[in-house]
Amino acid sequence: MSKKNKVDNLDISEYQGKKLIAFDLYGTCIHRPEWFFGWEKFSTYKELRKEVIRNLWKISDEQIKEITKELFTLLQTQETSVEESIELKNWVKISLSENFIKKINDDVAWVLAYKDFFEVVKELKKRWYKIAAVSNLWKKYWEPLKNGTIPEWIFDYEVLSYKVWALKPHSEIFEYLKQQVEWVDFDEMVFVWDNLNHDIKWSRKVWMKPIHIDRKHRNVIKNEETDLNKEKDLNKENDWIKIKYIQIWTLKHLLDIFK
Repeated sequence: MSKKNKVDNLDISEYQGKKLIAFDLYGTCIHRPEWFFGWEKFSTYKELRKEVIRNLWKISDEQIKEITKELFTLLQTQETSVEESIELKNWVKISLSENFIKKINDDVAWVLAYKDFFEVVKELKKRWYKIAAVSNLWKKYWEPLKNGTIPEWIFDYEVLSYKVWALKPHSEIFEYLKQQVEWVDFDEMVFVWDNLNHDIKWSRKVWMKPIHIDRKHRNVIKNEETDLNKEKDLNKENDWIKIKYIQIWTLKHLLDIFK
């Protein structure tokens, strides 16, 4: 499939008549440029794992994994400060190091909006679509973006995990969106996301139409002459459970779909 292909040959009939377009944030609308802290690429999860080991060094690998996951989830779903001691279940406390906090602050400072994001949303609004953000983005990242990078007019509705205590791909986070827009049914909404395996699982539960943005063409088979209509198995053991979705390479393709 050529990268120059557009979405002219897509079957977009099921995407017509929609009223609201919801966007994932990280990897879809915003991103961190590809760069390194020293020689090591920054990974929040891996850095948190190091912090767990530093705080609780006499524990098993399984316990390290469990506590790191709990800590990571807590930072996503609650208004937790990384500068203070964080209390987990079973009275476990984690104090994040100054080095970790510095890396997070440096990382936050380099998060940018994709070039196509503002242009596309502005045009979609002219076409009378409502725009929502549905994301697991940490409060630590979101507040600086709202204070400088992302204009107030961009999103009509915002559903952030740390505000509603729910995470994608669980459908609860989309129920919070539905509460904000009672006049729009799920089948009148579309969700645009970048993580194929993570974000598509909720789609079948709430019946929102999905669009996958594959900016780096990770899921494109070279030289395959086909369109961008796709299907995804939800369960390998029951391959009849499939989700149909559209795959795009840039948010500008949305303007060809939602005319």
